[in-house]
Amino acid sequence: MVAELADADGVVQGTLVWRPRLDRRGPPILLWIACVAALALGLALLFGGYLSRWLQSSVDELTEAASRIGRGDLDTTLRDGRGGAFPATATAFNQMTRDLRDAREQLRQTERIAASVSYTHLTLPTTLCMCRSRWSP
Repeated sequence: MVAELADADGVVQGTLVWRPRLDRRGPPILLWIACVAALALGLALLFGGYLSRWLQSSVDELTEAASRIGRGDLDTTLRDGRGGAFPATATAFNQMTRDLRDAREQLRQTERIAASVSYTHLTLPTTLCMCRSRWSP
């Protein structure tokens, strides 16, 4: 609102400009709160999407490695450094794979030894013991 200021003789001495209080405040506080909330929600959605993809890739890698182990590929390993989502799980998985590989190798050695031993080798000590007991004084 604009008003002219005049003296007693009617001569204009100045102009008064009055603005409502609402104009000087700028945008209402609720608009600022809504903008900040929308920005925070957007950032949370972006971060959540990134985190979800990162975790899913680690779980997919673990699942694929477990499938390869199930098919008999005991040379499968997971990266157990900082790159994965579950480094302790990857380390335990790699240790399990090494233990399975060692156990399979021990089993193969035992099978080779068992295959090389004939029936006579197994019964000979028993026969000798029986003979000694019959003819021993």
